[in-house]
Amino acid sequence: MIYSSKRGRLSPEQALIPATSPAFQYGLGLFETLRCGPLGKLFLPQRHLARLFASAQALGIKFFCSPEQAMALLVKAAGKAQAPKRIKIIGIEGELLIFTEPYIENTTPQQGVKLWPLKLTRTLPQHKTLNYLDCLFAWQAAQEKGFFDALLIDHQGFAREASRANLFWVKEGVVYTNREQSLPGILQTFLCEQRQWNIQQAEIKSEALRQAEEVLITSSLRGVLPVTAIGDQAFNSGPKTSELIDFYLSAR
Repeated sequence: MIYSSKRGRLSPEQALIPATSPAFQYGLGLFETLRCGPLGKLFLPQRHLARLFASAQALGIKFFCSPEQAMALLVKAAGKAQAPKRIKIIGIEGELLIFTEPYIENTTPQQGVKLWPLKLTRTLPQHKTLNYLDCLFAWQAAQEKGFFDALLIDHQGFAREASRANLFWVKEGVVYTNREQSLPGILQTFLCEQRQWNIQQAEIKSEALRQAEEVLITSSLRGVLPVTAIGDQAFNSGPKTSELIDFYLSAR
């Protein structure tokens, strides 16, 4: 189902964007993806909306609705269904569109994931814009090689993030995460605020990452996932990763 901030409930055929819109022509728009659990339980929705509206202000996009109105529409879209949903908010000039669809887990923390290292420097990495081809092509390249996602490595050799998730690693028992030249993740920020882990912000070169004791990625939709390999380098899922997984599962 689709909901519009100015047109109410829509069928897919009614959710049209004019060909003259900057969103259509240039990707000038924003999006957020949320997990909705049973009975319409949303995970950190206010933070997603805060990031969306902050990016809109930075990029000069006007939705002509308030965060409070957007939150009311989001709650309406979430509904009270038993099955989990994926909810996507798309913000373009003059309108917010909210899409809902069933969400089926395709990986679990017990399985872990493999990342394919890829040289790529994102455009406007601090915003989730509709100009998403770089991340889409990175993800597709990783999938074609049998990997879960791509690990994006910039021109200086720093490992920044996955195409759809934030990066964490553990060295000498300390948990680190990169927040430079990457999207400020909702779950990433939430975990960094938990004092029991004293998560440190740092940058790391891709070669140094190979020496990490544990590597993991996080996203609002998929949660905390241990990384079992980056390219041909294998990793074990250790105690810090397990603690973070357990905390996320209890909090969502």
